[in-house]
Amino acid sequence: MSKAFHGYIDKYQFFPKSSIYDEFNKERVSEFNRHSATLYFIVKTPKVKFIIDSFEIVDNFCIRGSFLIDDKTIDVIFNAAKIWFDAPVIKEKFKDIDKFTDYCMSQWGGPEIEGASNAEKYISSSEINLDKSNENYLRINCALSTALSNGKNKELILTPYQLINFFEMDCLGNLEIIYIGKSNDDTWRRIYNHNKWGLIEEFHESTDELLIYFMSLDKSYIENQQLDGLNVTHRNESELSIEDATNIMEASMIIHFMKEKKFNIELVGSNISTIKSVKEELLPNNYNKILVEVSLDGLFGYLGSPSIEASNNHKIEYEI
Repeated sequence: MSKAFHGYIDKYQFFPKSSIYDEFNKERVSEFNRHSATLYFIVKTPKVKFIIDSFEIVDNFCIRGSFLIDDKTIDVIFNAAKIWFDAPVIKEKFKDIDKFTDYCMSQWGGPEIEGASNAEKYISSSEINLDKSNENYLRINCALSTALSNGKNKELILTPYQLINFFEMDCLGNLEIIYIGKSNDDTWRRIYNHNKWGLIEEFHESTDELLIYFMSLDKSYIENQQLDGLNVTHRNESELSIEDATNIMEASMIIHFMKEKKFNIELVGSNISTIKSVKEELLPNNYNKILVEVSLDGLFGYLGSPSIEASNNHKIEYEI
């Protein structure tokens, strides 16, 4: 009979490190970032910058401009209405994106735009805030944002990575995991006050961006046994605590992805069977295998490390 602990990433969300300390990003921090996500990666990628003076509002709620990546200029265009309409609270209220834009732009009037289409109203009522925008943030005085906030002038604030992710823009460089960690308390606070930032910044090139991936996990156990000559497999919810599952998954990923001691020191090169949660929770309960899956969807899920080739799907297995 074999019995395997199976841990896998259930959900992930990333933030550029450059945004972690910005005041206006605090409203994006949720229960997920603090407590649901108990695992995190720090990932290095070539920095994507906005070329601010290239951006302009064009037809059909679109905004056009350019990114700078490794001294290369990449032209991009995106639809602001699609960004807003993707929010669950908006989709619940409006049948389709046209109904949404009709509602928002009906709040804009005046003789100068009488008879104008919704898209034309958007152009005349919105602008790129060049004074507040920079290479990390594009800040738009957006007519849709203002309509949704009952007439208050609310900005649409975007990072290049949000746009790349949302619109699946094929311009992203390599994503390399450089540090793996966990928190069984408050993961956002752990990241915010991380004791490794000083060392990581020493090796950090100005042409690179650091992305922090917040990840929640799920767990089960898989049991294989022979019954009357048949191989029977059972899969059930694991009885392990989230804390023990987090410890086991962190150790499994560090041993797999990190072959040299650089930012991760502890656990690199360790035998998984010597980990406390394995010794105290798995071995006494007849587990003899660990299976960890790091399967992240989308462009930002295509991850590797200095010693492991990039993929959207990493399967890590250990006999114990």
